[in-house]
Amino acid sequence: MNTIRLNAANALSLTRVALAIPIVWIGVVVPYADRLYFVALACFLVGIITDIADGIVARRHGGTLLGSALDPVADAVLILAAIFPFALHIPALTFAFIVLALRDAFVFDLRVRLARHGIALPAVPASKAKTAFLDVACVFLLLAMATFGSVFLGIAYGALVGGVFLSLTSALRYFSRARAAHA
Repeated sequence: MNTIRLNAANALSLTRVALAIPIVWIGVVVPYADRLYFVALACFLVGIITDIADGIVARRHGGTLLGSALDPVADAVLILAAIFPFALHIPALTFAFIVLALRDAFVFDLRVRLARHGIALPAVPASKAKTAFLDVACVFLLLAMATFGSVFLGIAYGALVGGVFLSLTSALRYFSRARAAHA
């Protein structure tokens, strides 16, 4: 792994973090069933594309220490940004938001602690699946808010339940790997 530096993959991750800003703003300021949610949806979809692209670029050109820390944080920020405005008003989403935020903080802390000892904590398959489920949940949540479509909301909730479950399972897997690596 290369030293800490900003490269194309890291710039894509930072773009994902920046895309979270209009998503949160629209979610907090704009009423439900408004076309501006299509802008938030477009920002989220661009965020998904930057996630895919940054993985391709990092594999092709080699990863960096910054990138290995920044990529999962950017994923978490984008997903939490899409859920946050609705978590303020919908108790089920409040619970999901808290669980996801605590899980992400826990895994980030594990990664930082291991990195201090020169140990990398690579992604586990359940974490990649978690991101996919949560991406689907956020896309359909934003679609539901743009159209006031209850079918979209049902799909969003179903994917969110799967994403939260995979978040918890992947956190346990990370903890297990961290214990084994540090033992």
